Amino acid sequence: MIRSSKIAALCAFLAIAGCQGLGPDQEYNYKLGRLGPRYLAEFLKPDPVGALGDLSEFSAADPDVATALRNAAGKAEAIPAISGVDEDIYLVVSDKPGIGFTVGIRTGNVEVREGLRGAVKPTMVLHVARKEALQLPDWLGAKSQDAQGRVGAGLSAESLFKVARLMLIPAMRSLYASDALYQGGKLSGLGFEDFLQIELTPPTGSDLPPARVTVLNVDGQWLFIEGWHGEPDERVSLTVPQALEIYRYAAYDLKKAKSPTDKQLISTKYAELRKRAVVYTRPDHK
Repeated sequence: MIRSSKIAALCAFLAIAGCQGLGPDQEYNYKLGRLGPRYLAEFLKPDPVGALGDLSEFSAADPDVATALRNAAGKAEAIPAISGVDEDIYLVVSDKPGIGFTVGIRTGNVEVREGLRGAVKPTMVLHVARKEALQLPDWLGAKSQDAQGRVGAGLSAESLFKVARLMLIPAMRSLYASDALYQGGKLSGLGFEDFLQIELTPPTGSDLPPARVTVLNVDGQWLFIEGWHGEPDERVSLTVPQALEIYRYAAYDLKKAKSPTDKQLISTKYAELRKRAVVYTRPDHK
């Protein structure tokens, strides 16, 4: 079992997967035909931007999508929680090749620009179907209501889930690509889960299915696959508010921490959140 303050400090960057806290130090290596170290010495950083190819080939040549995104931006600016968001997003229409936009979110302002701006280093690459892009204004315009039917300033729980479901895999891929995880090259001693399943649960009373993803590490490469596949080392189930809280700790709070003590406090809080979210551990993984 490998434990160190370094693990604790870096643990929060893996917003969902976290660090290995249980299990053997060795596992069977089917490639070599013998037992080997459970923990990989090197990890390859996900590169969602590189997978897009030539950024100059993307344009905003779908006027309906462009209009929908600008309308969605205006509705997003009316949501109080957006004031705490700081992101640069490449939004790509997955079922219409060559359509892409650069979305910047800063202190409550949302700017939609045509094409994928190569000068911008995106914090997230978001793939959406054209139908979903056209629905974004309606989702972001659906307000919450209390038990008496009074309209609030925030999103409705169901609309928030729809948006979070779109961003689940992109947000995870972004966090796994955090530069801080790869400083120094080798990460031997950091026991990341290499077979994890994550579930994002819809709000109570919703007919929407949960959002599920399987995270695998194959020869040092992180793979994010929609749905559940196989029997994982661990399974994590999160509500949208829980997922947003974990993301905030990993994507924002840890970067702002000014001392090792601050990082340790954030990591401890993260560990508590994650522990409560684990709903299954494979028996032979204990």
